[in-house]
Amino acid sequence: MLHRFRRFAVSPYYLLLCTLIATLGLLGGFGTLLPVMIVLVQIVSLVLFLCDDLFPAFVPAFCVIILGATNLASLPDFLPYIPVAFTVVAGFVFHLLRYRRRLYIGRSFWGLVFTSVAVLLSGIGTPLATRDYTSPTAIYHIIGLSAGLLLLYLLFAYNRGVTRDYDPMHYFLWSMFAIGLLSCAVIFREFFSWFLANLDEILQVSKKATQKYLSAFTYRNTIATLLVMCFPSAFYLARSAKRFVTQ
Repeated sequence: MLHRFRRFAVSPYYLLLCTLIATLGLLGGFGTLLPVMIVLVQIVSLVLFLCDDLFPAFVPAFCVIILGATNLASLPDFLPYIPVAFTVVAGFVFHLLRYRRRLYIGRSFWGLVFTSVAVLLSGIGTPLATRDYTSPTAIYHIIGLSAGLLLLYLLFAYNRGVTRDYDPMHYFLWSMFAIGLLSCAVIFREFFSWFLANLDEILQVSKKATQKYLSAFTYRNTIATLLVMCFPSAFYLARSAKRFVTQ
């Protein structure tokens, strides 16, 4: 049974399932978003406990990040549900102990260290207001792009010695493709919500409607960055993949 789960976790059906679950979370607002994020968090936990490979946790984790990005303005609403992530912490501890391997540190690690320090110290000595630098959203980005960057590197470096019976690069490209699809779903949702709400102004070719769209889509830079990251995988797979496989 364990072998079957691990095979499923590196299959296209698993990637499709995670993407569909995350897309469902976009359809009903906060009422569906929060339950779907909790489900995806538990999928990450399950992978950490049952799989000796970290790759299957990649897509559901990024699905949580994308869904969370769409509600950064409502970050305090998520605080009561932080204990739900305890299973992920327990899963990481179990994974590191049960599937422990030799930690590999590559040459790019030190570049990431300097980048993380630069991000952490950014804003010091500038006229940036303290309330802007210490807001929950700012802290989320600063920690994620500094300590989070190093943690992510170390986790995958720790995962380097896994013996795989599938092509990890091909699986990674399909994972990026799935993340790109979810990013597109976010953009389409925002666009059509704006389009329907401002249809009269659009028909009058009003610049005011466009300004409303940009002011409402506050996390557009985050989603656009993720989508740009995913573009290469789509072009590669369109040329080289004959069917939807990870092998």
